Amino acid sequence: MKEISDLEKQSLKKLCLKFAKAIADSTNRVPLQATKQENVSEEEFGNTSSWLFKKQTDKKNIPPESLFEEASRSYDEKAKSSYETTNKQQQNVAGLTGIAGIGKTTYCKFVSKHWIESHPNAFVFYISIRQVDFMEKSNLLKFLLVSTDHEYKFKPETDDAILDEINKSSDTLIVIDGLDEAEITGDFSKHPHGMSLHQEKMPYCILMNLLNCRLLPNAKKLIASRPNAFLNFNPECKPVFMLQVLGLSKESQNLLCKQYSKTEQQQKHVQDELEKQPNVSALLFIPIFARLIISYFVENLESNKPVLSISDVFLNQLKQWQKNPKFHTDLEHLKQLTNMALNGVENRQFSFPCQDFVTHGIEMKFIEPFMCAHAKHQHGMLVLDGEKTFFFIHATWQEFLAALHLMVFASYEEFSSKIQQIFQQSSWEVVVRFLFGFCHQKVQEKIIFLFPKAQEINRKKQLVKTQARKLLPNLSELPSDIPVTVDRYFDDVIESTSQINKFKSREKDSTLSNICSWANEAKDDDLTKAVANSLPNPLLLSGDFLSHQVMSFCHVLSAAEESHILNVGDWQNRSTFTGLGLHTLLSTIQQSTHKIPKLHLKDVDITGDFEIILELLPGITELTLWTCGLTIPMVETLVGVITQHNIHLSHLHLSFNNLIGVGRYLAKSIDLIQALSLVNCNLKEDDFNEVAEATAKRDTNFVGFYVTR
Repeated sequence: MKEISDLEKQSLKKLCLKFAKAIADSTNRVPLQATKQENVSEEEFGNTSSWLFKKQTDKKNIPPESLFEEASRSYDEKAKSSYETTNKQQQNVAGLTGIAGIGKTTYCKFVSKHWIESHPNAFVFYISIRQVDFMEKSNLLKFLLVSTDHEYKFKPETDDAILDEINKSSDTLIVIDGLDEAEITGDFSKHPHGMSLHQEKMPYCILMNLLNCRLLPNAKKLIASRPNAFLNFNPECKPVFMLQVLGLSKESQNLLCKQYSKTEQQQKHVQDELEKQPNVSALLFIPIFARLIISYFVENLESNKPVLSISDVFLNQLKQWQKNPKFHTDLEHLKQLTNMALNGVENRQFSFPCQDFVTHGIEMKFIEPFMCAHAKHQHGMLVLDGEKTFFFIHATWQEFLAALHLMVFASYEEFSSKIQQIFQQSSWEVVVRFLFGFCHQKVQEKIIFLFPKAQEINRKKQLVKTQARKLLPNLSELPSDIPVTVDRYFDDVIESTSQINKFKSREKDSTLSNICSWANEAKDDDLTKAVANSLPNPLLLSGDFLSHQVMSFCHVLSAAEESHILNVGDWQNRSTFTGLGLHTLLSTIQQSTHKIPKLHLKDVDITGDFEIILELLPGITELTLWTCGLTIPMVETLVGVITQHNIHLSHLHLSFNNLIGVGRYLAKSIDLIQALSLVNCNLKEDDFNEVAEATAKRDTNFVGFYVTR
């Protein structure tokens, strides 16, 4: 085999680093939150698409520089607790997921930037999946360089030698961004054929062999996607370590307000106005929405114009661009561009060669500000008249324009022919949400003002709502609770475990989260009431919830004509809430006749909501506050309410809180508690003794006392 010269090797490294650095330098400096997750699956309140995803119990924020250390640690933990043979090289692979616009690409860029700074001589490859042609064979090096502007001339001998160098290195970083934008069906369950380092194969085979570490096992790999692409993923290729981007923290949102505001007074005014619209502020953790919403508020402070929906946010931006003489966003040219966006979503196309613009009759000057170009470089110079590929500035903008075409420009016949397919496939979920936003009466008025020739919007609106109503009977199949109680579990562990495992593995229903978000977007009273009256009663809300999802659910729940019983989590699967999600839910229950008899929380700071929990406590029979920031004074108050109101709890779980000295307080209410868990609470011997002595004096049987130091 030909030996690669140091000059050739360094030359390619420089090209890779130059491109990766350019990508990394474009990152937004507003910090993102990210946390570990596992069990890539839907939840009872879940969604197979991009608006909900199940997170792991460990909610520690993981900065980009610690990503692969955490991946290695997670692999070691899983290897110790598993009887299955594991692939040691899987510790080099991390998966990244998050909802649309949450900042996955930004996080990828942060990872690249840190790696370049800490490994200045490493190979760094940044691959945008939208640029991969899955229908054409490729070798590994071409696959790695698909998104890189380079002058490298592919030659078999040199390619093989370079790949050997990359294969030896443990400092190589491969970032694969946008798996959900792959121009294939989205099915990543197929088992890939094995391949050698130097073979030519279809890109799917190369991709999956990179992930299962048959190819470049020593390289660090990060693959990012919306959640739906990771569902039904081939188990041999699915990353062991998964990370979820949670978006912007409250501090980051305030920082963004500061960036957009001209003065501190204006910043405070903007933040005050946002607080007055919780339905809107609940979306600020999503960066793409935060930028549009905050800039809109800054520009319209004096007019006090409310933001009506996500669709309204994008429509307002479109209106701003129409006022800008720099951009050509008139009706005629926008129709052609929206049609191309729709065809792209339909055919899973996210990159567009020049020929596509000819096909759709679009002149290049009319694509701003919606699209950007990826131009080739030759001999260090940008070739402006060479082959270029174009992308929408964000996939969400392509989906917005696709929805706009359906609602405004498409004939009713075309619209009705596509609507059933759109509702059935998860890849259309963001488009569908925009369609419901367009059904909002005031948003509809804006559309008609902007597009006076819009095609039969009222008929389309009715058809959209009809499709939603057809799904309402599915809500009756949602579970009300886990089928096994705590005491029954300890009466027959084997049989109960079988039932619990069957319950966990059942096919999940993805309807509830979708329909609630649609009703919240449309703000249609009849649709909202229809959804509310179709909710099963009782209803289990188990899983992990983002603030805007809770806001949508509470919008529906507030329209219910009867009192509902909500079981929030169960004793096997505690629920987690981000942002103001828990506060929104508890406040809604507090101000209504609805009840939460079972409240199982995990990894939620309940300090701000503790008073509400105490107020709801007389109606609660099972309570879990796992890693919830409990303190001894809080437990003392909790026990006081339990004894004062003679509240009988079949299950009290206070594990993973620092509760030194808690024994004497719990001993006072032990007669009212059937099962108590105090795992990892840093208890002292006195705590054990006090609870044990009180338990021994009980008149009734104690189902369980689970405690470790």
